[in-house]
Amino acid sequence: MSDQQESKPQTLLEEIEVSDSSSEEIHPNIDKKSYKNWKKQMADEQKLKLKKRIDELNKIQKLTENQLKEKEKLEAILKPKYISKNENEFRILSNDLKRDDYSDELIYLLKNTNLESFIELISTSKIDLNVFEDFVLYNISENIKEGCDELGLKLSRISIFIGYIKNNGSLLVSRLCDELKNPEKMEIFETDVARYYEESKKAILNMK
Repeated sequence: MSDQQESKPQTLLEEIEVSDSSSEEIHPNIDKKSYKNWKKQMADEQKLKLKKRIDELNKIQKLTENQLKEKEKLEAILKPKYISKNENEFRILSNDLKRDDYSDELIYLLKNTNLESFIELISTSKIDLNVFEDFVLYNISENIKEGCDELGLKLSRISIFIGYIKNNGSLLVSRLCDELKNPEKMEIFETDVARYYEESKKAILNMK
């Protein structure tokens, strides 16, 4: 027997990748969690720059027409656009959400948090996954700041679904649907979600 032992998969995704390593659609070397944390950090840094510019404009006694337009535009960008939960109902905390914020789609997935619903929505809707992912990550960030762990976990599940289909393709996602019918596999997946959310929480709270 060899002295070396193969490392046991730590997540459900890793387990599926190990059992189907011949699939060309799987890219196990992609560090998805680090990438998402980086995107969150970049978004927060951009927000700080916009706030700094607004502060500069606020110090000007009389703004020109162009400066007023610039200020209004910056304030609109920074205006909170996220989903919150109130008395078992989801609500949008903004009056001027654009179509590409995908609020309706996100609310649907928050009420139907299974992978089958996600696949059906992606298959039947014209969704830009990059834009949708950014919207979900923003929602995770805002709900972490509000201390809403229940909603944060649901959003994390959606974020993981997006990562699966973006980074691994439809083949892995179809296999994952079958795997999640197994209670033991579902337990592993829920552990993945909890770990993802806790890591996201640490990253967001450390930026404060």
